[in-house]
Amino acid sequence: MPLLDVKALSAGYGDLVAISEISFSVEKGELLALIGANGAGKSTLLKTIVGSMSSTSGSIIFKGKEITSEPDYKRVKDGISLVPEGRRLFPSLTVEENLLVGAATDRRGPWNLQAIFKLLPIVEKLKDRNAARLSGGEQQAVAIARSLMSNPDLILLDEISLGLAPVVVEQIYAALPDIRKEGLSIILVEQDLKRTLKVADKISCLLEGHLVLQGKPSEFSHKQITDAYFGHSLPSFSDSVMGVK
Repeated sequence: MPLLDVKALSAGYGDLVAISEISFSVEKGELLALIGANGAGKSTLLKTIVGSMSSTSGSIIFKGKEITSEPDYKRVKDGISLVPEGRRLFPSLTVEENLLVGAATDRRGPWNLQAIFKLLPIVEKLKDRNAARLSGGEQQAVAIARSLMSNPDLILLDEISLGLAPVVVEQIYAALPDIRKEGLSIILVEQDLKRTLKVADKISCLLEGHLVLQGKPSEFSHKQITDAYFGHSLPSFSDSVMGVK
């Protein structure tokens, strides 16, 4: 049984359909990279999975339980955590206070302040500083740390390298293997295809709200992936790879 099973999921804004009939699954300990150009529906899909946005049809099954109608706070308690685009820290709180907010779910697991400080030493150095006084890279590290403090089974990382200096991005990606050691599953939204393909167990590509390619990175050539990404003439994949019903 997959950890997360998304079936024919659709969502939108008013009359605008942002994602349509999306189906995929994530196994325990797996990293799924969600790729696609700007406006493809990636962030909408993450928001729908975490419950900050309602679906219009389809279902979300997490750890064998239907959660499609659950509010977002219950999904966090179930073990789903989102690191949103833009980080969204509490600016008036210190870094340590932001981390303790993440721990408010009282879920048991490996992640506490000591484990976080070992994983991300930069966060320990900043623990007494207000979040409003952090750089973009520092904010991103704290946002990831806060999410881990909820001890999730599934973490959703939305554009974690957007606008950051390359050296900061390298530090964040270097921490991913240690984050995954405990069997944590990850859905990663990332614009950098080269970096994404190095870390992903599976990829799913969205184009204008539709799933147009999915499978292991090794199953595709670079051209096949970029064609799907940019919506160029798509090759003929099998139905199972393309996600076609």
